[in-house]
Amino acid sequence: MSLFLPKLTCKKDIDEVIKGVAEKVLVLRFGRDEDSICLQLDEILSKTAHDLSNMASIYIVDVDKAPIYTRYFDISYIPSTVFFFNGQHMKVDYGIIQSLLTSLNVLFCPTNTPKTPKLLLRRS
Repeated sequence: MSLFLPKLTCKKDIDEVIKGVAEKVLVLRFGRDEDSICLQLDEILSKTAHDLSNMASIYIVDVDKAPIYTRYFDISYIPSTVFFFNGQHMKVDYGIIQSLLTSLNVLFCPTNTPKTPKLLLRRS
């Protein structure tokens, strides 16, 4: 748990922050207090929070205390970050390589388009 970042503990608090943060990016870090990767991310976020304070507000959300939002945003990786601007959820695509591989498979294997992309490599 970060000592420097504000923590949201219930749906009501999360709703108020989403509606209340205007003209800034709202960053919600979903995770668990005892998770070592979450603690590492919290350290990075807390170090940058002051420098980004004119552009972003950063909050921590425990996935176990906000199961409604955990399901709604389909949080399946811990930690996960969710972004908002003026109350609107911002979709962020981290999987550019995954998308590229899928596109390549569709181009080169149109009849066999697997759900999980496989990179086609030629042996020399």
